[in-house]
Amino acid sequence: MKTITASLNGIRHSPRKMRVVIDTVKDLPIPLMLEQLTLTRKKAAQYIYKALKSALANAKNNFQLNENEVRLKEMQAGDARKVRKPKFRARGRMDVARIRYSNLLVVLESLKEDKEEVKVQKVEESKTEKVASQTDKKKEKVEKEIKVRKPKVVKKEGKESK
Repeated sequence: MKTITASLNGIRHSPRKMRVVIDTVKDLPIPLMLEQLTLTRKKAAQYIYKALKSALANAKNNFQLNENEVRLKEMQAGDARKVRKPKFRARGRMDVARIRYSNLLVVLESLKEDKEEVKVQKVEESKTEKVASQTDKKKEKVEKEIKVRKPKVVKKEGKESK
């Protein structure tokens, strides 16, 4: 199965808020997911929609797959940089506001198996079978040689130690 990826990096939106939207749509089929993201009023939905459309475009242009032939394998919102800004308060004091950025990763998986991949799997299986049979033959040879050989006992004559 082929995997298609798309990512958006440096989004000025916290990963925690992105994950809330991801959790609401991740179990839906792709067409319903796109529709749900357009109707969601959260700001994070815009970014997720954009990344998902980018992944679908990658599937269409690079692998000739439409949105009905792929499914969502993984969607992650991870931490990116954190910017520290001063927040001025009363009486000459100052707090620090941390602006969180996030990275978004969308991974799609094709539903139909590729004929080439099936061939590659069969070739790999046949290679492992050949190697296994060769190792079995080698083991048998070694066992026969061990049975044929007689152990040589060499006695050394010399001074006995006290």
